[in-house]
Amino acid sequence: MGDFWTPDCVKHAAPDGQQQGLEAPHAYYEQFAAAFAAFSDANIDIQQQVAEADRVVTQMLTTARHSGIFFGMPATGKTVSLATIRIDRLRDGKIAEHWSVADMAGFYSN
Repeated sequence: MGDFWTPDCVKHAAPDGQQQGLEAPHAYYEQFAAAFAAFSDANIDIQQQVAEADRVVTQMLTTARHSGIFFGMPATGKTVSLATIRIDRLRDGKIAEHWSVADMAGFYSN
């Protein structure tokens, strides 16, 4: 984690109590690993990315096939899409703050 995140990083999109320090991105990566175990053939398309001063804003679209159990939901075999916008504030080349918004309603409607 320390390669990408500052030790005092703040992950504003994390649940309460999990927002600061290297534990925040660690929990994020655990969720990411669970998703990749349930969805195969994943493709992340960076549609736009803007960097200015210490901020990087990324709009991306992730598509994958639902091939495993996800939060108790059995595999459907369907291809799903997840649109996400994330903002990262950098310090010394590492993420010091992170915000993200994902279209979960669109994801579940696929």
